[in-house]
Amino acid sequence: MRNIATLLLIVPLSLPTLAQKGPCTEELIKKESAKGAPPAKTSDFYLFAAMAGKPVVGEAEFHQSLDPAMATRKNIKNESKIDRIVIAPSGDMAYEYGTDRISYDDSDSGKHEEGTLGFLWVWRADGGSCKLAASMVQPVRE
Repeated sequence: MRNIATLLLIVPLSLPTLAQKGPCTEELIKKESAKGAPPAKTSDFYLFAAMAGKPVVGEAEFHQSLDPAMATRKNIKNESKIDRIVIAPSGDMAYEYGTDRISYDDSDSGKHEEGTLGFLWVWRADGGSCKLAASMVQPVRE
């Protein structure tokens, strides 16, 4: 009987949590991911990508690590395939993973490069909106 009384108390208290709706929604993440432009990032954004050479934290370090390599890439094409998006019930965090098929021309070498990258993006509520908090990107062996 005591267990039933506890359940009757706990279940109604947990229902408002299920109804909460924060800024991180599946619709927003799909829209941001489809833009082709980098989404807004948190101030402590974390990136782990082979291209950067080491993990980087923050927007300034992100640009310092990646801008030189990106400057030589021309005719960039990117086709993303999101495999899964998971949203926290509160809507304050989410993650997505999938693959990017990329191609570009390297102006330094004159070569056309293409390949597939596997990614994991973590989103977090920040200042009333949902921003990218962490990203891990690795080449997929083909």
